[in-house]
Amino acid sequence: MRLLLDNNLPPKLVGRRAALGHDAIHVRELPNGDRAEDFDIGQVADRLDRIVVTKDNDYPICTC
Repeated sequence: MRLLLDNNLPPKLVGRRAALGHDAIHVRELPNGDRAEDFDIGQVADRLDRIVVTKDNDYPICTC
């Protein structure tokens, strides 16, 4: 599974996901890092074919 971890999750989870066989990156690895907005994170996830993992209960969901 290809994951993009949101800023509200600790970066150390990338390593834990990798240990389970997942391809994970943290939003801090993106060009805008932890300043990226939810919409931008979603666009990057779509472009990179990744699933956004977040703790936000108000994260926008695309039903495209």
